Amino acid sequence: TDAAIRLIETLAYEDSEEVRTILENVILLVNVVQNPDGRVLGTRSNANGFDVNRDFFTQSQPESRITARIFAEWNPMVVLDLHGFVDPMLIEPCTPPHNPNYEYDLYIKWALAQAEAMEAELVAQTDETEAIIPYRDWDLGWDDWPPSYTPMFAMYHGAYGHTLETPHRDERGVDAHYATVWGALKFVSENKDEMLHDQIEIYRRGLLDLLQQPIPPELLPTYPQYQDLIIQDFPAAYVIPPGAPFQVSPHQPARFVDFLLYNDVQVEQASQGFSLNGVDYPKGTYVVWLDQPKRGL
Repeated sequence: TDAAIRLIETLAYEDSEEVRTILENVILLVNVVQNPDGRVLGTRSNANGFDVNRDFFTQSQPESRITARIFAEWNPMVVLDLHGFVDPMLIEPCTPPHNPNYEYDLYIKWALAQAEAMEAELVAQTDETEAIIPYRDWDLGWDDWPPSYTPMFAMYHGAYGHTLETPHRDERGVDAHYATVWGALKFVSENKDEMLHDQIEIYRRGLLDLLQQPIPPELLPTYPQYQDLIIQDFPAAYVIPPGAPFQVSPHQPARFVDFLLYNDVQVEQASQGFSLNGVDYPKGTYVVWLDQPKRGL
């Protein structure tokens, strides 16, 4: 929170060449505090006892729902989530296992380079001498499989998502977060056209139902054996009948469809009954075609 406030003040009041370059090239949204209850109470959980950073694929809490809606509306190119506490500072991308529904070859191409740019800015601005980048430095142990984390959920919307973990619980932690975010802003300012091109390629692959691509071998120096495991061939569609005899209640499928629509997934509804694989489905059956931009989600 303090690093976010400092960042806002710098961009609002300073007139350096770096500030002007960032403001000319970046639209920046700042969620100053994702957990206001915990900020006041001194707890990781919110006032309902939930860890909001485990809630993004459930969205049971207002904090996660609001942020998920921002992802759906803005399709942010980069998402940085500021956390503590890992020593030395940790800057994602992650180790395996990777979620197979991400277009990981496009993500890692920019996420790794941006992480190293953030590391360089951390070293330049603070007394820190190094950072941990799990993808680069560890074989296992810090993965991006669960979509319940904030940046991991944002990756479904095409974002280059990073969790940043400062080692310090004092002003040094504020300095570290501020420096890493500054490094990311500079990196985006220099590479935004190419990064945006590859974000759009994520949507294009989904829309055209193209097979996922393997991660380039040069980006997998420590575990090339994982390359063949991340290629995902998606089904044509999911068929969700609305009620009996398929469902116990019509409420849950309707609630699920509302969830999909809220998160920017396209859903159609059959205007008449149809048969598929020997099963007769009634009028009103929901169909989620996977030839759509956010097929991974």
